[in-house]
Amino acid sequence: MRTTPFVRTAGSALVLAAVWACSGSDSTSPTSPSSAFEQTVSADLAPSAAEDISADYNFYSGASASSVGLSFNILGTDRGWPQILRTGTRAFRWLNNNCTYDSTSLSFVCPPITKGNHTFTASYTIYDAGGTQQSAYDSVTTASIMFQWADTGATSWTFNHGSFGDTSSRHHTATVSNLAGNPDTTHIWNGTGTGHIHSVRSGQITRIYDYQFSDSTQNLTIRLPHDVNPYPLSGTIIKNYTITRERQASDTVTRTTTRRVTFTFNGTSTATMTIGDSTYAVNLDTHRCGAPRWSH
Repeated sequence: MRTTPFVRTAGSALVLAAVWACSGSDSTSPTSPSSAFEQTVSADLAPSAAEDISADYNFYSGASASSVGLSFNILGTDRGWPQILRTGTRAFRWLNNNCTYDSTSLSFVCPPITKGNHTFTASYTIYDAGGTQQSAYDSVTTASIMFQWADTGATSWTFNHGSFGDTSSRHHTATVSNLAGNPDTTHIWNGTGTGHIHSVRSGQITRIYDYQFSDSTQNLTIRLPHDVNPYPLSGTIIKNYTITRERQASDTVTRTTTRRVTFTFNGTSTATMTIGDSTYAVNLDTHRCGAPRWSH
């Protein structure tokens, strides 16, 4: 997949503005510790949410490439996310050939895979148009595949002399449909998930957060062939976060709130992420967000 640069800087001011917006404070005059927390939490959540949801997208993107002569190999990238490898076959191959069919559950079970700081596990079940489970993928009769996958690990990055570190655990169940017939034209993903992120923001002020979330993927649509259409045409991922700030500098008073994050795809490398009344542009290749736009 060709990576499209997200930010072409016209000057340092633009860079600093984007960095501040995605990881700094969205408060200018808090009236109390409680209101200060509410005003800063969305901006603090934004970089973690962008990384979290972009990782979900990477799973869908990698799995959808398989039916166009490409196979999905989670071992391939230094970020620990999917890489697409040409195989010369039209078969829908998942992860690697070590996934084995379990005749009791009528599902394929894949061994754990560790890449970098992440460990992945997955299983999947194949269905025909009538909802009958199949023991092998068939390019004509297979109508959908239900995936169950989990990943645990750590991701870190730096912005403007600040460091960010997230330790995460995610669990998802998602079904890709519209597979019947050969060749496929579009894949449509729907699913749900839960997870947890422990996040540390280090810089002039250290903040420590605990994020618990549930999510839903709604009609995320990928056009094939995937190598020509690398980004989802449409669809939404919605995450509901329960946010607990465990520390801000020397303040260890625990504060808790909630945020709903909506992530919308449009066929380009830039998706739209909305948190409250702030909207961010997120680069799907780098997982980073730019300056917010506020609605009133």
